[in-house]
Amino acid sequence: MTELLDENILQIVLRWDEQSFRILYKEYYKILVTYGVQITGNRVAAEDHVQELFSTLYEQTPHFLNVYTLRSYLYNTIRNKSLMYLRHKQVENGYFQNILQCNPKYEIENNGEEGFFKEEFYRHLSKAVNQLPPRQRELFLLYMEGKKNREIAKIMNISLETVKTQKKRALATVRTIMKKYSIRFILFFIHFL
Repeated sequence: MTELLDENILQIVLRWDEQSFRILYKEYYKILVTYGVQITGNRVAAEDHVQELFSTLYEQTPHFLNVYTLRSYLYNTIRNKSLMYLRHKQVENGYFQNILQCNPKYEIENNGEEGFFKEEFYRHLSKAVNQLPPRQRELFLLYMEGKKNREIAKIMNISLETVKTQKKRALATVRTIMKKYSIRFILFFIHFL
């Protein structure tokens, strides 16, 4: 993009009307997805992150002083969302490793059936989480995304102590429900409390 085009985009975006939003989307969508894919290695996740970014822009209509702050905001947001995604994937992979270490009877030979185990585990976990009260479920899902207690407290506008208490209750409830399915995976959660 040329300097003139960048400044024109900034002037249009400063209006934050539907037309200016479309122009911004058209100019930056593909390049931001590409940037996200470079970080995550996952096109679907990168597209989701860019969609979330544009949804936030559309709802909040922030003010930018110049095209450089706008561009910096766009790229930094995608970088941060991508890194959070990778951190979540790392935590998720750690959960499975921990489950298999704690319960070797669930280990499946590498013959294509592991995908089934993973799906079955998440199906049961999803059922358990859906049985939580709404606020506890929201807190638990934020926790599963890899958010820290302070982040959760800020997002949910509750105290840090409330986060800790509600998280313990949610874990206890999920532990009880999951025992019904004979999956004793919750032991590894203790390490994260």
